[in-house]
Amino acid sequence: TIDIAATTSTAGQITQAGSVILHTYGSQNVFIGSGAGRLSGTIGGANVAIGRATLGSLTSGARNNVIGDGVGFALTSGSDNNIIGQASGGAILTGSNNCTIGTNSLKSGNNTACVAIGYNALRDVLNNSSIGIGFNAGYSITGTAGASGYNTCIGDSSGTATSIVGGLTGVAMLTGTSNTMLGAKTSATSSSGTYRTAIGCDSICAVNNSI
Repeated sequence: TIDIAATTSTAGQITQAGSVILHTYGSQNVFIGSGAGRLSGTIGGANVAIGRATLGSLTSGARNNVIGDGVGFALTSGSDNNIIGQASGGAILTGSNNCTIGTNSLKSGNNTACVAIGYNALRDVLNNSSIGIGFNAGYSITGTAGASGYNTCIGDSSGTATSIVGGLTGVAMLTGTSNTMLGAKTSATSSSGTYRTAIGCDSICAVNNSI
């Protein structure tokens, strides 16, 4: 049995070669890794961070779960985020309710209410309320920070393919909103299209408000 004191800025820590590698500063927090979590000031509770420098800037954020080297380092007041993978959620500061799993997934925006699962999924997305599941799913979409994107991309390279099928040329989605791309390499003919739905591998939607 190892029994250590409650964590403060100067006590209740486990160190390695002079660096703190485990502490529970705050309320119901667990921080594992060199530089993980803060050891001063007031911070939110019920956070779990595993990896070097994880949640290193945390202020009032609560109920966040992050795993990976440096993951969630920028996060300050955002809450209820689940972030796993190198550079995943790398720009989320105050955003909340995100689930992002995979290297570079959801790495560029201060997002809220997004789900990104897979390498590069929703990599460049700046807006909120979008879903990307699969390798490179929706990675090219940017949108407007603070706005709702409502894009759903499911499948390998969905929403980003640039193939030519049946005389239609697909383009990578950039600023379009409220689009649904279901299937590998699904796309639309306009990078700014809206309410477009493509279903099935290599499908391309040519007109707004249509399937």
